[in-house]
Amino acid sequence: MWPVLLLALASFAAAKRDSRRVVFAITALLAMMSFGIALHLTWSAPSFAFFGTTSRAWQLLAGALVAMAATRLPRAPASMLVAASGAALLASFYCISDATPYPGLAALVPTAAAATLLYCGAHVTNATAWLAWPSLRLVGRVSFSWYLWHWPLIVLLGTTPLGLCAAIALSFLAAVATYHLIEQPARVSLVLRQSPYATYRFGALLLAVGVGAGFGMKHLAPDGVHIGGGVFVSATSIKWDRPAIFKDRCLLRHDDVAYGACAYGAAGGGQTVVLFGDSHAGNWFSGLEQAAGTLGWRLLVRVKAACHPVEAVQMRIDGREREYGECAAWRRNVLQELATIKPSLIVVASSVHSFPAASEHTVLERLSAIAPTIAMRDTPGLPLTTAACLRRASNPSDCTWRLSRLLSPHSYPKTRPADLPSGVRIVDLNHRVCPQDRCSAVTGGTS
Repeated sequence: MWPVLLLALASFAAAKRDSRRVVFAITALLAMMSFGIALHLTWSAPSFAFFGTTSRAWQLLAGALVAMAATRLPRAPASMLVAASGAALLASFYCISDATPYPGLAALVPTAAAATLLYCGAHVTNATAWLAWPSLRLVGRVSFSWYLWHWPLIVLLGTTPLGLCAAIALSFLAAVATYHLIEQPARVSLVLRQSPYATYRFGALLLAVGVGAGFGMKHLAPDGVHIGGGVFVSATSIKWDRPAIFKDRCLLRHDDVAYGACAYGAAGGGQTVVLFGDSHAGNWFSGLEQAAGTLGWRLLVRVKAACHPVEAVQMRIDGREREYGECAAWRRNVLQELATIKPSLIVVASSVHSFPAASEHTVLERLSAIAPTIAMRDTPGLPLTTAACLRRASNPSDCTWRLSRLLSPHSYPKTRPADLPSGVRIVDLNHRVCPQDRCSAVTGGTS
């Protein structure tokens, strides 16, 4: 991506008086944006922060900035900078551990230290001559290949001390071999050097092979994900593990207005409980169904996708960009039905919304006039789906986020407890769903 981006930046800056400075400034801005993304994702989605391109690009762009600055800026006091940067780099090897949030602020230390060493190395002095030692330069030349080789060998040889030492040694030998047998022949090939078209065709072939291999692994490889304790489950089964209301068409789609009986629990139960709201209300179905079966209730489900239980004009969110008239008609029908059947209890829930609290209050008032009403505090949405996160994570514990960072000020209900109509109370189970401020994709061996 960087050569294409650099070409675009150079083309944009070509007409400027100092195009080098423009390219440098835009690159610095991109690096800062990437660093900001890394800081955010390190806490909210640590695995994505570690493996994601956008959250790691700032470290590569730091090298680009050094390359642009090295020939333009005056020589630095190399001996002091080299000593400080070398010490910071070595210290980071020992101070950054598995418990360190990474790549957050901690990544700034080794990255800045490495960038400073590179800058000093561009001005060879007695203080930086050791950076040109042949052994260090060899490691530098094969370092990326070494990085690529080490992981599959660790997987094959295990993480015992002996296995790790063997993996490090063998991956280094493999890196040296591929450097001399693949990288260098391609880099100095006369055929490629003399023919730009041959170079482009060869590059296109490599891209096609890489993309094809990626799609092949995605669609043909087993989709098992680790949920802890050596247990693997199908990511597809996690994705489609939905309550019965999906299969029974009791979670109405955007175009639906009419609905069936959607009755669960005890058919002739003396108590009738109604679950009412948008698709997030469906999150509470499984627990209510179990309670209805145990206590002999009749449970009626009145749930419609993206239809918030508020008295306001809503818009469709399925790309049609028009008023969600089906939502208003369905809500009107349900409220009339509830006034007729007079249930013993109404449980209402909704996802995050942007409407004022007064629009909630109107509906809650109508519900409380019919039956005692419980407004469920909305549970936070995760940055990634469970299956997507577990696919990327090296450990299920990586798919954990802080509840306090996921909560939204627009969570339902916005109405303050003191302003609730008589007969309405809020039930907040977020600290049960996310105990000790941690929301996990896997809890108790269940995803």
